[in-house]
Amino acid sequence: MTGVTLGTMPTTRNADGRYRWVILAATFVTQMLVVGSTSYGFALFVKPVSEAYGLSRADINLGLILLIAGSAIFSPIVGRALDRFPARLILIGGAILFGLATAAISLTHDFHIIAFIIFLPLACASVILGPITASTLIARWFDEKRGQALGISAVASSTGGMIMIPIMSWLIEHHGWRQTILITGTAVMALALMAAAAVRERRSAPATTMPQTKTAAASTTDRWSIGRLVRTRDFWLLTVTVGILFSTSQALLSSLIAYGSDRGFSPSQAAMLLSAVSLSSIIGKLLIGAMADRVDKRLLLSGVALLLGIFVTILLMHPAFPVLITACLAAGAAIGGTLPLWGAIISARFGLASFGAVMGWTAQMQLPLQLASLRFIGESYDRTGSYDLAFAVFAGLAPVAMLTGWLIGRPGFAKL
Repeated sequence: MTGVTLGTMPTTRNADGRYRWVILAATFVTQMLVVGSTSYGFALFVKPVSEAYGLSRADINLGLILLIAGSAIFSPIVGRALDRFPARLILIGGAILFGLATAAISLTHDFHIIAFIIFLPLACASVILGPITASTLIARWFDEKRGQALGISAVASSTGGMIMIPIMSWLIEHHGWRQTILITGTAVMALALMAAAAVRERRSAPATTMPQTKTAAASTTDRWSIGRLVRTRDFWLLTVTVGILFSTSQALLSSLIAYGSDRGFSPSQAAMLLSAVSLSSIIGKLLIGAMADRVDKRLLLSGVALLLGIFVTILLMHPAFPVLITACLAAGAAIGGTLPLWGAIISARFGLASFGAVMGWTAQMQLPLQLASLRFIGESYDRTGSYDLAFAVFAGLAPVAMLTGWLIGRPGFAKL
């Protein structure tokens, strides 16, 4: 009996080794679709929706704020579910929910009902189809080159921005924003269902993440409860660091097209700024993800914070379009590199047993920063007529993220 079991282990592990790329491809598709149509696509709806409902810039950002708030609520729930239930069933449910939610938004004229739909069903579906599920599955399936795989997976959101922005922009121009939401949501649902059908559970046990010191051994193999997490300094350091980086990036992405338009650039030029960030973030995600397998992840995280701070400082200078598009291309590495580093640090510091739950709780604890940044950037424009005040504050937060990122895992881990 023992001989048969041992004889089948290499075959099973080899089969899992090949199928892990199918898992990566499937989650790449779901992330690309949902992030491209929501986080990136939101910027396309700022002006048409504000004109339709007579809303200010700060008020229209409420839609993205509700999506982020709802996502934060559902993140630990989805993460915990992924640690316990088949991912395929969860993904199928998320795809159907996304289609129903977008259809309801397109058919509803009451702004309060739209806000409710964004906050609950759309947010839940976005979490299920988004980075938390993808990162959890990839960390579970990839024993080697995990950082590289997380980097490739993170490219999905940038690819979604590159692909979905021009498609949705064309749809809005020719069919209006309501029909665009309906068409996009239906397409995302259909394609996500096909991707979910390819997902299955791993048959061989994942290799255990090895700790850097004996004193840290328990932290990489045990299951983490929320009570234990909130008593752990590294959980808060990671939450603050990633929270600053994500909230700053999200605020910039939501306002970059409007910023370009206010600067007097044409609609195509303004959209090009966001596309440039999306394009360059692909390189950043791949490069930083691959480097995370070799270089201390804390050093990379601090470098990402530095790049983002430089980008915001350049925005404050109101440069000419050629300089601005160059800055957007350079900043993509910072905006893109945060996601793979987030997952890589969780797997190295907290292990795989509770990967989904830790990522979900980290996402939820970032909520105040993300909500405040989105509201603040809109309010700063409404009160002063420009985004300069918000940019100055974001530039000041970059050194904070550099410091907190560098302190993660010290002194217990010589290297992460």
